[in-house]
Order: sequence, then structure tokens, then C-alpha cells
Amino acid sequence: IYLVMIEDTAVQAKEETAAESLSTRRSSSCSSSSGSGGGGGDVELGGEVVGWSSYDDDAEQRLLWETKIVVRICLFEGDNGSIDQVPDVYVSVSRHEYLYQTVFEKVIPLWRHVLPSSASRTPWLECGMLPLKWDLPCGVLHDLHCGTGDGCSSNSIWTVVAHFSNFPSTILTPFDVKESLRNHVFHSMKEASHVRTGSASRIMNMSHAAQDALWHAIRQGSYDEYAKVYSTLGFESHGGILAAVERVPVRIIVCRGAALKMNTSYEDVYISSRSMNDGSVKDCVYDIARAWMMMKKKKTIAQKNENESGMTGVQIQVGGIGMHGTEPLSYLWRTMHAPDG
Repeated sequence: IYLVMIEDTAVQAKEETAAESLSTRRSSSCSSSSGSGGGGGDVELGGEVVGWSSYDDDAEQRLLWETKIVVRICLFEGDNGSIDQVPDVYVSVSRHEYLYQTVFEKVIPLWRHVLPSSASRTPWLECGMLPLKWDLPCGVLHDLHCGTGDGCSSNSIWTVVAHFSNFPSTILTPFDVKESLRNHVFHSMKEASHVRTGSASRIMNMSHAAQDALWHAIRQGSYDEYAKVYSTLGFESHGGILAAVERVPVRIIVCRGAALKMNTSYEDVYISSRSMNDGSVKDCVYDIARAWMMMKKKKTIAQKNENESGMTGVQIQVGGIGMHGTEPLSYLWRTMHAPDG
């Protein structure tokens, strides 16, 4: 799962219509559990998660896959080889799709007649003044760059500029859209499999046909296609319910400041892949984020207190939904894990 932590007291959770429905259902269910002695978001480590075990994992996953972000893709003026202005392209992208793949497959074919012969075959994308990382899902990129208003929210159109020259090699790792993204996804899946089961064999033993089908599902943002292949990998128990999770693969992204819109580098962003014991979001990630802030010799992002979230001055998001901090990582993985984990 991707855990995005943004350090800013003004940060508010931004949800799509579908995500708001998920949050409402969660709150309603927790209230019911509390009223019946279920304990709401309490966690019993090493045992059953109280108050979080009755969700329909498949329905929650589907809801997140079907949450779309509308992106306006603009061609950088310097890469326009035509005397005419190039119309912007609007695409609706699933949170789990990779934006670079979408631009490569759906946008570039519309611009081939205006791109100069010297244009690179591999585009790089920019939001504000910062190149977008190519190895993060669209939803994670959106949360990082548009986490706090400034005319950019989940309910507004996200504007991104596409470049075909002057690749920012000091900020982004060079890549090939066709191969690098696919290789990255399956490498991440191997890591996640090893965290959960102690072995990457389930991914390594996939047939080429299964790998192609899974990658096609991710490219198209199709949950049905993805679930059909994923269900054959042996991560599920009975009835299609994902098996109990003791170790959770987590990719933590900590961002200092409201968002990255005005940044020119990733100096204030910390990204770390971790194998975590199950427990609440607050208990698992707080010390990691605080340690990074202290290492940077800057103020810590929060101090534990007695309020509901247990954190101050930080917004924790998973799938674009603001977390209270009491949610068990195992629940978040079952219902909101990314395709690569």
C-alpha cells in the first residue's frame, strides 16, 4: 500500500465521489461496531482485527479502481514543431494506472504530426515546476502534487505538461515507457510477495500469458481483469477473501509542506519501502516519519497526543482518502493495496 503523509496543518482529505462513498460506509460501520462493543478501530496484534474484519474486500478494491482522475495534458510550447497551437488532451485515468503509460499510449499518437524530428520518443511530465516520477501510480502522483487546494483538488482537472526534450536526468531516472514501467511493477510485486509470504515464487512462476494479462489490466485500469489473474496467485484463502496478513508491504511517502506544486526538486520528499508488522497506521509510520524529519535537522512533523488521529500537523492519505491513524495496515492492504503490491 502507498501511504502518503503530507506535513501541513491545513491539509484536508480530498476524495472523489466514489472515495467519499467508501469513507462514509467505513464511518457508519465503525459506529455500528462501537455500539455493539466492537471497539471501532481497535487492533489486537497477532489476532483478529476488531471492527475491521467484516468488509467486502472485493467491493472496496473495485471502488478504488473505479475512482478516476481527470488530467489535462498540455504539450510544452518548445516541443511544438507546428505553427499552429496544439489542442490540450483530456484523459480520465484510474488512480491505479500509470500516467506515463497513458500519455504514451493515448496522447502521443494524437501529437505525432506536430512533434519535431528531434523529439525524444520518451516523454517526461511536469506539474508546476517539478517533473513527475514515472514509477508512481497516477493517484499517488496526484495526492503528492495536488494535496492541498490551490485550485487543484480531486474534483477539479489536474493540469500536466508533457515534454519531449531536455530530459531532467538529475531529478528523474532515465527510463523506457514500454519496458521500464512493466519491469518496475513486477519487481515491486516480487518484493510485496516476499514480505507477505517469505518468497517471491508466486510472481516469478507466473506464465508469460498471465504476466501479459496482468499488465494489460493495470494499463487499462480494469479491476475485473486484474482480479481474475491475481486470484490465481495463491494469496487468497476461502471465498475470495484475502488471507490474513501478518507482515504488510508498505511504501511510505513523506512530503514536507502542503504539496509539491511549487517545488523544483524532491529534496523534501522521503520515499521508503518497508516490511511492517500489522498495527495501526499511527503506530507503524509515526516514528519513521519523525526520524526522517530529525535526520533532515528540521522540525518533527507531529507529536503524539490524545486526539482522535494521534497526529498533528500531518495528513495521512491512502488512495486519496484521509486516514484517522487508527486504521490497521492489514485492513488497508486488503481493501486498498496498489496493483504492484
